[in-house]
Amino acid sequence: MNHKAFIYVLALLFSLTTFAQNNNVISAEKLIKVKGNTSKARELIGQAMTDSTTANNARTWFVAANIEIEYFKDEYHKLTINPNDSRVDKIAMAQSLIDAYNYYLKALPLDSVITKKGKIKTKYSKDILKNIKDLYVGQHFLWAASTFNQEKKRYPQAFNAFTIQGDIPGLQLFSKDSDISSIPDSIRGNSYFNAGISAWSGGEPFIGAKTFCKARQHKYLKQDVFSYEIACYQALAQKDTAYIDLAQKEMINTAKAGYETFGNSVPLFLHLYIRGLSMNNQADIALDLLSREIAKTPQDGILYRHRAFVYDNIHDDEKSVADYIKAAELTPDYETLIEASRKIGMVGIKKIREANNNSEPIENKRQIIDCYFNKALEFATKAKAINPNNPDLDIIIENITYNIESNNF
Repeated sequence: MNHKAFIYVLALLFSLTTFAQNNNVISAEKLIKVKGNTSKARELIGQAMTDSTTANNARTWFVAANIEIEYFKDEYHKLTINPNDSRVDKIAMAQSLIDAYNYYLKALPLDSVITKKGKIKTKYSKDILKNIKDLYVGQHFLWAASTFNQEKKRYPQAFNAFTIQGDIPGLQLFSKDSDISSIPDSIRGNSYFNAGISAWSGGEPFIGAKTFCKARQHKYLKQDVFSYEIACYQALAQKDTAYIDLAQKEMINTAKAGYETFGNSVPLFLHLYIRGLSMNNQADIALDLLSREIAKTPQDGILYRHRAFVYDNIHDDEKSVADYIKAAELTPDYETLIEASRKIGMVGIKKIREANNNSEPIENKRQIIDCYFNKALEFATKAKAINPNNPDLDIIIENITYNIESNNF
């Protein structure tokens, strides 16, 4: 075979292949409205999607998406008649909607037709944008697909679906669409929140934390989003020690944002924020913040406990003890009582040693026993009444009792 003949044969084979695949696209499109032919339509379009002669045609992906949309609508209609219809595969439904969205996005950049006048026009883009808007935003089908996956514990797929739902209003494609641009930002945030829940449930704390943060950035500011973000970073630090520093930093940042949003109404956020400030040599900021909060609610013992911790961290024993006493008297919960008894007892030991070394008067030593050891024992005894089975608390009580008995003047 000479060179020209060979080229002719190749061209003929190419045109036949192109014709065959274009015919597959046409045939698949015709089957869309024919009930019960989804599998055949998918088979035909699948060949066109993988063949080089039609894989780069917008129509191929447009038809592929419409096949999946029609399948989803048919199955969804069955559920509206009978929510427990055993013929309906909800997971397959959910996947079809996700696949359709991806196919539409694949088609859009391929959709350009050159007119006889040499101008570039689009053929399918208008319909694609309308379908995305109607089906994914207007009718909330994507939310249904997301929840179907979450119910079946298909967390990566649920994460993907919820994320798409959050992303759509921010697509450049819809920048001039007033209906979509008017969607409250918190609605997108709610989608990202649910995506974060899916990531968390699927054992992906880092992805979950970043997604919860995205929810906050989109004005979804419920308490849970902050709490879950903090929990994700805690889990991340436990899962991989390489992330400990990052996790601690981000937990503090999230706690700060939570405190700035909720004030002292959610104690966890203030607690973590104060701890973070204190451990990062920012005690002055922590003390100023706590003093302002105490001025607002002077009967909140937890605030005194937080301030006692900060004073303890900068080695101001007198102020730490005074605040721990105030905390334990105002809010005698288990943790406060233990912390107060431990700190007051330790300061008492330090002071009695100094008094003995300096041969101070017996009256001074009795005052130390009364103000420190007896007070520490009072709080420790109350804590033991709440939970009598704490070995650490038993050690605290033994140390306090030993110092009282050995310094009985």
